[in-house]
Order: sequence, then structure tokens, then C-alpha cells
Amino acid sequence: MRPGIAITLTAADRLRLEGIIHNRNAPQKHVWRARIILLTDQGVGTLAIMAATGKSKTCVWRWQERFMAEGVDGLLRDKTRPPGIAPLETALVDKVVALTRAQSVDIPKGARHRLENLHDGLVEVIEVQFGDYLGEDDIVRYDDIYNRA
Repeated sequence: MRPGIAITLTAADRLRLEGIIHNRNAPQKHVWRARIILLTDQGVGTLAIMAATGKSKTCVWRWQERFMAEGVDGLLRDKTRPPGIAPLETALVDKVVALTRAQSVDIPKGARHRLENLHDGLVEVIEVQFGDYLGEDDIVRYDDIYNRA
């Protein structure tokens, strides 16, 4: 077992963790978190816990530390994380470009954008690139409802 990890369960904590494991409606992430703590309390080493739960070493360590700091309640909630992609600026979100026949729009380099046809007729899109490099391998598709990514 890792130095600094000392978990001694109270009878109430043990009953609560066993209840989570035996509850068929409990989310699986809560079940394996409870198993990690019960195995730790039994003196099982990290490698054996990893084998029994199928979780990584850092995952086992994370939940041991969370239990030591917050108890059973800490196992039953997830910490919030920042989004993977930063939200768009309000000014950019508010800028909606509705194009009609024979109009054009300039999209700055690196700007996230989406094109949508709000009319019944066909739309012809002519893309014009400027600069020395005209390849398409630098295009990043963030959300493609047509599964082209």
C-alpha cells in the first residue's frame, strides 16, 4: 500500500459502501469507487486493487485520497472540470450572419463557424482562400452533424 494512505472505516461507512455495491441501481462508477475503499480498508495493495477493479493506479489513488478528505459523500459526486473547448465570446455568439442571394461573408482565419441553409432552395458555397498555404489539412471540425470528421 502507498505510504500516507490509512483508511479505517467506521461501521456506518462500511454498511453504506456495501449498500452501494449491492444496490443494483447504483451507478457503476459509485460501485467501483466503493470497492476501492473496501479493499483498501482490508489492507489490499494498490496492484491487487487495480486488478480487482480494472482501474489505473492514479484512479485508485485519487479515490483513496478523496475518501480520506471527504468520506463516503466524496465518492458519490464528481468534481466539476473546465470544458475542453473554451466557450465562444458573447459578442461572437450574438453575431449571426443571415445571407440572402448574391451576398458574401468574410470569415477570419481560425474563427469557428457553421454554415446553414435556412431556405428551401439550394445554396452554392464558393470558398476562397488567401495566403501562401492553400491546403485543407489545417481544418478542424468541432461538431459535424454529417459525420465527415
